[in-house]
Amino acid sequence: MSVGSYITLKIDTRNGNVCSAEGPGLSILGCQAGELVGRDWRELLSDFAAKLGNGIKVYHGAPRLVGKKGDDFAQRLLHIQLPGAVPGREQSTGARIPGKRQLKREWELLTRQAPLTMMLWDIDCLEQIARIFGPEARKKVLKHVSRQAVSLVDDAHRLFKLGNNDFLFVITAKADSQAATRQLFARLIENASQPLKIDNYKLSMTINAGLVRYPDDGTDLDELLKKGGQAIFKAQRSGRNTWTTYDQAMELGLMQEIALGADLQEAILTNKLELYYQPQAQITTGQVTGVEALLRWKHPVYGEIPPACFVPLAERSGFANRLTEWVLQHACRQGKKWLDDGLRFGRIAVNISANCFVGGWLNQAVTRVLADVGLDPQFLELEITENIEVAGVAGVREMLAALRRSGITIAFDDFGIGYSSFKYIKLFPLDTVKIDRLFVADVTHNVSSRAIVQAVIRLAADLGLRTVAEGVETGEQLRFLQAAGCDSYQGYLLSPPAPVHDVAVLLCRHSG
Repeated sequence: MSVGSYITLKIDTRNGNVCSAEGPGLSILGCQAGELVGRDWRELLSDFAAKLGNGIKVYHGAPRLVGKKGDDFAQRLLHIQLPGAVPGREQSTGARIPGKRQLKREWELLTRQAPLTMMLWDIDCLEQIARIFGPEARKKVLKHVSRQAVSLVDDAHRLFKLGNNDFLFVITAKADSQAATRQLFARLIENASQPLKIDNYKLSMTINAGLVRYPDDGTDLDELLKKGGQAIFKAQRSGRNTWTTYDQAMELGLMQEIALGADLQEAILTNKLELYYQPQAQITTGQVTGVEALLRWKHPVYGEIPPACFVPLAERSGFANRLTEWVLQHACRQGKKWLDDGLRFGRIAVNISANCFVGGWLNQAVTRVLADVGLDPQFLELEITENIEVAGVAGVREMLAALRRSGITIAFDDFGIGYSSFKYIKLFPLDTVKIDRLFVADVTHNVSSRAIVQAVIRLAADLGLRTVAEGVETGEQLRFLQAAGCDSYQGYLLSPPAPVHDVAVLLCRHSG
């Protein structure tokens, strides 16, 4: 069955006459809705069969009273599925997929084919594509994926478009099995991944889906759609081309996350967060060359929550910029105080989320904070990771170049653990490369790690970049790094992340 091959009739039960007609199947029959009004629905079915042959299916809705009291009568909805006599017609003409309003009209009829599996799904990274390539690219992607999805519709699968990037397959009892659902999702992924050319790039789309079942997970349509949305949210966090089935524990977990997000926003507003600082030192002289600001949050109920948990929460919840500005404000203010106290710390480093590059926000925020605090830009370093690509390479490069021109230095953090680290040191204007602790940890006994670290140090030197080794914990590691030509190091051998007072003592010792 093609996506447009259905008609919904509203029938007067007193005489069987059609009160109204709608649905894209009207175009298959070559008639207007007004031509059907007033005719007996049974006669219409005979006419439809004469035109299209056998295979017409009729689903009857429950009668409902309409009109004023004392003059009321019953109407019934009939959902008529037409046979695929004109296969692919709607796809080729680009007719729109039925929306949420049509889903609500058909819901009662669909539930008569229970059990149902509802697969809510969306296209990954659609907004990032729009930001990078423009709004026309979003339309092109949606049209491409919609066309691929329509090709999967048949008698057991109904497709609806619930929003700009929200789709729904309703899988009826005819195919309601895990195997059929897996097969549908696999075909959807395969079809969506067919390359689409945008500008000079070939993009392959990925999909995430959430599954919910009628009647096992509920009977109310809006409640089921809400639960399906929760399942999509979990699937998005698990990676691309994944699907997750709703369960109650998931809902409780999401509710807890929402509450935790509200607590984090309050902690930002009431200054209940704290910065620890971890020094960096020159390997040959031991002189402090920088301190990295590391965020800490002690929750009143859950205790210490690691940044690896609450920073992604801020990004998902849409207040990563507010959190970053809080860190910038407090780190720069502390740097200014240390300078006023005569303590030399080199540069103060702040980690920057990829979200902060969107719309040019970061440069404006940094300029504002430095002016408010009165800190010279030469004392600030911004640390980035390769996930900034989602903000668009060209825009990020331009923003980083402007920051460097103002005197701020740029460090590439966690170098070596991503797929594109080497590409980015060519693409982006950088000053420092930080070698990830994963490689530093076993440089003394792993040949591969030794070779990688030595290669990174040589490459950075050839490009005129400083190198900082992270996670240095032993003298043996430090001696290897010194022999390899690494510039600076950071780790527990020098100092763990520490509160302001402890770091001030260390800086005083090195400044004296």
